[in-house]
Amino acid sequence: MSEKETNVSGPLIVSMGSSFAAGPGLPPFSNEAAGRSQLNYPTLFSQLVAGSRFVDLTVSGATVANLVDEPQGAQDGSVFAPQLDLLPRDADVITLTVGGNDMGYIGERMLDLIDRIHRKAPRARILLVDYIQVVGPHTRPRTDVPFNQDRIDRYRSIASDLVEIYNHIASHRNQLVTRVELYDLSEQHSLGCDVEWVGRFRLWDFWKTPAFHPSYLGMRAIAREVHRVYLETKLEGRG
Repeated sequence: MSEKETNVSGPLIVSMGSSFAAGPGLPPFSNEAAGRSQLNYPTLFSQLVAGSRFVDLTVSGATVANLVDEPQGAQDGSVFAPQLDLLPRDADVITLTVGGNDMGYIGERMLDLIDRIHRKAPRARILLVDYIQVVGPHTRPRTDVPFNQDRIDRYRSIASDLVEIYNHIASHRNQLVTRVELYDLSEQHSLGCDVEWVGRFRLWDFWKTPAFHPSYLGMRAIAREVHRVYLETKLEGRG
């Protein structure tokens, strides 16, 4: 959807980010090349907000640069403009999940992204939505995942580092950003738990399932927590 001004009543919700927001492997899709599901958490969240309007800019595989100023190519040859270019200026609420595809410390780049979003959509409240845990303390190597314990530990360390980056962003841009904290909440729903919020890896249909990404159960749980935080934010008069 292109950038536009809207005059209809009701909050305008815009989602930005990468695959954990877009929902690859979760048909039906609103844009299959983007891996953008109609069952992703931003869509489900928008359906919980009465009278809301919704614009989904998420693209699977996006980096922070793809949100800011770098176009993003897809496997079918499609090219997606930087998400910031398409952000409506009259957005009221923006959900944001990005950083998992970036290498190294991205704190300053994320702060720059927040500042750019604010300049483009100055009245919007940004809901910075955590990545849920894929692997956790109950994940069994070579059983729940096709790799060893060392790699599980490495992935958990990366996920923990990203939480610290999100904490840093929220503390330095607390007037613009509200955290939606899912890391601890999702630990008991990582791979190997009784109720998993993440799709398992299946080689024979890897591209047709949400492998190592939120399943429908996960997306629904995320949407409910985003909605809860959104309502709290409204009560506090912060958005």
